[in-house]
Amino acid sequence: MKKIEGKVGLVTGGGSGNGKGIALRMAKDGAKAVIVNDVDGALAEEVAREIKETYQTEALPVQADVSSEVEVENMFEEILKRFGRLDILVHCAGIISVNKAVEESLEAWDRLFAVNVRGTFLCCRAAARQMMRQKSGKILIASSGAGLVGITYLSAYSASKAALIRFGEVLARELGPYGICVNVFSPGWSPWSKMGWETCQALAKHLGVDPEEIARLHTRGVPLGREATVEDTANLVSFLYSDEANYITGQMIVVGGGATSGRDLVPLSLLQKNEQS
Repeated sequence: MKKIEGKVGLVTGGGSGNGKGIALRMAKDGAKAVIVNDVDGALAEEVAREIKETYQTEALPVQADVSSEVEVENMFEEILKRFGRLDILVHCAGIISVNKAVEESLEAWDRLFAVNVRGTFLCCRAAARQMMRQKSGKILIASSGAGLVGITYLSAYSASKAALIRFGEVLARELGPYGICVNVFSPGWSPWSKMGWETCQALAKHLGVDPEEIARLHTRGVPLGREATVEDTANLVSFLYSDEANYITGQMIVVGGGATSGRDLVPLSLLQKNEQS
């Protein structure tokens, strides 16, 4: 079904993971053009190529660091010069740091906030300015269950993702009069994805356990009994950027298989065992 036929969409962090899945879904849903942004230009080009070959949809790869105001402004200038409008922004770009709060370096903290928070602000600000001129648009921001419940060893990440939830709520209120919908979503987490497995490995190193134990404990705590897939997240995003969701704005929606609280990935029993050893 051509949900977004004729529309132009941008996916930041679209070179891999959920961002890639959403970019491909956008093409499948009938977008006129999909802009694939990633800090890794080669990954962006690869996804754009797949979109063109699979869906015969126009795709523009753009290498840009979302934490850079200059690079973000250049990206939007290129988009508007080529397409003249932007109908959808799905902001997925983000990084993670796994460490005890008391051992986190200032450099790691600042870099994570630069990408996750400043990057979100810069991309949403640029998209909103264009959408306000059009008096229409959809902005979707990827947060995390870590933004709902602080996760052990993810202090910087949890704090940054919580900031995005509040930012999205404010943006929805400010842009509503212009016919623009803004929603925040928490992508389904899989311990077997690239970022998920790297997180499991880092947590396991801190706790002195096998990373597969972290993965098993996570999946066991999900009411639906399985990890998330990229398609699970893309299904939600596809609905939110479609006309079917034109009266939904200012929301935070979790793709969590029932684990809607953003459950801590580190059970207290494991943490206590580690601290006592």
